[in-house]
Amino acid sequence: MIGAILLAVGLSVSFLGYQELQDTHSLLENGERTQAKVVTVNYLSPSQQGKTASYIPTVAWKSKEGKNIEVVAGFSSPDSSSYHIGDTFTVTYDLNKPETRYYITQQGSIPTPRFTDYITMIIGAVLGVFGMLFIRKRRTSHYS
Repeated sequence: MIGAILLAVGLSVSFLGYQELQDTHSLLENGERTQAKVVTVNYLSPSQQGKTASYIPTVAWKSKEGKNIEVVAGFSSPDSSSYHIGDTFTVTYDLNKPETRYYITQQGSIPTPRFTDYITMIIGAVLGVFGMLFIRKRRTSHYS
């Protein structure tokens, strides 16, 4: 029973991760590209002793329609000198949802999905494998 549940959850999570990844690929292929500038660098203090602080840039750009967009980037650095006000990044955004559907990459780099974009699929695959192992173990112990 546990194996079947894990397998079903794993397949579902993998499917959602796959859809998310396809959505990212679609945005990167079809989205509008422009330059975004760092307007602030936020300091995120460590939540636990022994952990390092993070510096997260907030970037701003003007959409094709002339709308000013400002968002917190989806990445950070433990090094305080990594980001400076005025630094530029490439932003690829959805013309219909520029505030919520965007992808920010380093200036000059080709926008491609990052490892973190694959996490949901990986988690789903791991759950699915554990589910199959539970099912297999139960079947082999049942016949022994």
